[in-house]
Amino acid sequence: GAGSPQTVAIAEQPLLRVWSTPEAISTVRANTSQGVSTRIGQAVTVRGVVTVSDELVTSAGTRGPSYLQDGTAGIAAFSPTGVAAAVETGEEVILLGRMDQFFGLNQLDASTVVVDRLGTPAPVQPLVRTLAQIASDGAGGIEQYEGRLVRIDGVTVNTAVWTASGSGTNYELSGPTGTLPVR
Repeated sequence: GAGSPQTVAIAEQPLLRVWSTPEAISTVRANTSQGVSTRIGQAVTVRGVVTVSDELVTSAGTRGPSYLQDGTAGIAAFSPTGVAAAVETGEEVILLGRMDQFFGLNQLDASTVVVDRLGTPAPVQPLVRTLAQIASDGAGGIEQYEGRLVRIDGVTVNTAVWTASGSGTNYELSGPTGTLPVR
């Protein structure tokens, strides 16, 4: 009769996202000694400043990952539709996502990212490192510079082989502490 409770099926189930206290980026992107993420598949929350938003676009129009970093480390955030459209370089944001790896790159699966803008902090200052320091990164599965904004002073680039467009080409940097291929 009138006023009786009824049960009605919901056509589409609601999506529930649970925020947690942001963790240090260095914690969520920790690796084993073989370079495999210890958090693959886990939902994580991080807070940091966006260092790359939509600057990485291939000649085919495919967007690369966005990057953010806190005082401990940097991390990529990627989705096929492009998390870059949701963030701006220099913004401080909180991201909730699932940890994943793409050819060894630790990244947040941005198909589950929620962006919470916290304001525009001072620009991130790059870490100044040498070619030798960058070349030795990754020993024991630990890549301390992965996803970080770094600057290498006093290098030259072999522009004679600067012929490719898009991605997938290595170029050689030379400097006082050695040489380093960059992609």
